[in-house]
Amino acid sequence: MTVRDVDTTMVGLEEGLPDLRNQARLEFTNALRKFNNTPTRSMHHDGAIQFKIKETSSFRKNNNDLMFLRSDKGNTTVVLTNQLYLEKMLLQLSNTDTYNIVRFDLNCRLQLDIRKLTTNWVKAKYISVQLKRYIAKSDCVPPRAYGLPKIHKQDVPLRIIVSFTNSPTFNLAKTLGKWIGNNIVPPASRVKDSFVLVEGISKLSLRPNYTLISLDVVSLFTNVPQDQAITVTLTWHVLYIFRDVRSGEIARTNPDKTEATIFKFNNTNYAQTYGLPMGSPLSPILSDLVMDDLDQCCIKKLDFALPFYFRYMDDIITAAPNNKMETRLEVSNSFHPRLQFTIEPEINGQISFLDVLIINDNQFIKTDWYHKSMWSQRYLNYRSHHPRSYKTGTIYCLVDRAIRLSTSEFHNKNLSLIYDALRKNDYPALMLQNHIQKRHLSILSSNDSNHNDLGDVPVVPKNFVSIPYVAGLFESLNRIFARYNIQFVGKNKHDLSPFFDSGKDRLPLDNRSCVVYKIPCKNCDKIYIGQTSRQLHTRIKEHERNIHGLDENYTALTRRSIELDHVFNYERASVLAVEPLYYKRLLLEMCNIVAHPLSVNLRQDIEHLSNIYTSVIHDS
Repeated sequence: MTVRDVDTTMVGLEEGLPDLRNQARLEFTNALRKFNNTPTRSMHHDGAIQFKIKETSSFRKNNNDLMFLRSDKGNTTVVLTNQLYLEKMLLQLSNTDTYNIVRFDLNCRLQLDIRKLTTNWVKAKYISVQLKRYIAKSDCVPPRAYGLPKIHKQDVPLRIIVSFTNSPTFNLAKTLGKWIGNNIVPPASRVKDSFVLVEGISKLSLRPNYTLISLDVVSLFTNVPQDQAITVTLTWHVLYIFRDVRSGEIARTNPDKTEATIFKFNNTNYAQTYGLPMGSPLSPILSDLVMDDLDQCCIKKLDFALPFYFRYMDDIITAAPNNKMETRLEVSNSFHPRLQFTIEPEINGQISFLDVLIINDNQFIKTDWYHKSMWSQRYLNYRSHHPRSYKTGTIYCLVDRAIRLSTSEFHNKNLSLIYDALRKNDYPALMLQNHIQKRHLSILSSNDSNHNDLGDVPVVPKNFVSIPYVAGLFESLNRIFARYNIQFVGKNKHDLSPFFDSGKDRLPLDNRSCVVYKIPCKNCDKIYIGQTSRQLHTRIKEHERNIHGLDENYTALTRRSIELDHVFNYERASVLAVEPLYYKRLLLEMCNIVAHPLSVNLRQDIEHLSNIYTSVIHDS
């Protein structure tokens, strides 16, 4: 519901000036009402696309032995049989150097451990009570593994990803990751994207007899030594981070340690016994720190100078004398027996790194925009139900990469690539010609070296609100709310996500948390609507026990059961919406209560919902 997203921002409007918030709410509801009363218009739905969606739905129903997966790289759809996916996953998990089957998931124990840890942190005044509540979640679910097909590898193996969302350690890992990421200054060798790489090498030249080389760690995350990661954390105190939290305390709290990396797949519990789990918010940060250590250690051991050295996660680009390439590989592989590298020299004076082709032109470095062989050329389709500005932004983003990642002699070729690729995504030819040329000229004439800041820079930071995109209404709301310094971001409510499989063990409905739910009555048409941050089955048990509690603690559901001798059908409880943010979830609950005239909820259950919204909720 749009009310949930918009009203969350209204609360922040000029604290202490409720009239301003109510004025904004009134303008919002008036815009909705005006749009709803407008004669039926042709929505942006293409008949051919709708037909293909129906065809795909029918195909999926008639072929339920197939899985539709997103590829690990390349924005490609991969179709596997359920059996083949299972075999590929079990093959990866059979590597006993990294994974073991265990009897228990330790979910409850981890929750207790983290609650105890954060309680001690509060007592020591390391963190606030509010942060403790965020970190120490209750009623969590175990992490679940899934696989992404690596279509660029022979036999298309799967990359194991562990989803830690709503698991006991997830918020702890996010918090630690934020603390580290915000306070550690990365070395100059670590590049954050292709643009930084090109800026660093575009004016360099190589010495005679030097060759461009790239090094790649074989399966970084599952081979990062945990003891090495902990050793690195013990140096954090030098940087005075985490305010008062001691580095040793943090090191002992590593949420990626073995007992915390137990996950489920195919109803079996697995433990990752080595390395860091791909999927934990903390793993990329710890891996980067270990690799920083490796970079410094290995460079010191070399008996030759490096003209440049850049790393992005587990990929390294540098240059070495022709007769020293094997030496370079041996030095890297000597750092730790589990961290082993492969090396690739330039071929015909060319080598790729990220999406940049680095060219050795008689010792002078040139660059070009690079595409792997699996490049799908799939981008936001012009016929998709998104704001036109997003489609223009797609053109601009590609032109930025085509021009800023390449030497001028490749510009025309790259712009032609963009034109051809976006024509396949149904972009009009004239629109492409105009916007490609406009952006190209803008880049050439710009003196701003920051590729991300080519557009208009707002003087005052805006409040961004994500709402479902409805053509006409979205644009109207953006015009109205510009005066409140609010900008809406459109999201497509009806996308292709339902056609894809997650590859994870299916989570039972009553195990879902942070939900708005409804429970029907067995004796009449009435329903009860509620919200909970815990798993639904936990909340339902509380409803069942509520009748045995004190009268003043009765819910509306319990009161109706007692007064009319009705019984609610807990087995048919269903989820109306999922919302992790508490205030938004409360708004969703209140909106659903108003929208359902048969709800038994009390008036006090919606007392915090502005009356301004009532009519528009009834009309929707």
